[in-house]
Amino acid sequence: MKWSRRSIWELVAIAATTVVVCVLATLQYRWTDEISRSEEERLKGLSATSVRNFAQEFAYDFERLCENFELDPEAPPATLESRTSGTMVSP
Repeated sequence: MKWSRRSIWELVAIAATTVVVCVLATLQYRWTDEISRSEEERLKGLSATSVRNFAQEFAYDFERLCENFELDPEAPPATLESRTSGTMVSP
């Protein structure tokens, strides 16, 4: 079997196309991996920020709630009794 000039060029074109496709596939795999890692780091940062914000808001709300239950020891006894028993006493 004799190879014609056209057959050789077709074979070279097929080989070159195969090499280009393999190189592009490798680059795409690496870029996809890099993007995935970047996105994972971004999401970890957002998650940490969200948890920190939630903890701060919870602590703030809990502190406000606890302030409502604080009793002034210098207040008159009638006021203290009304706040602890749930009945209203006029001062």
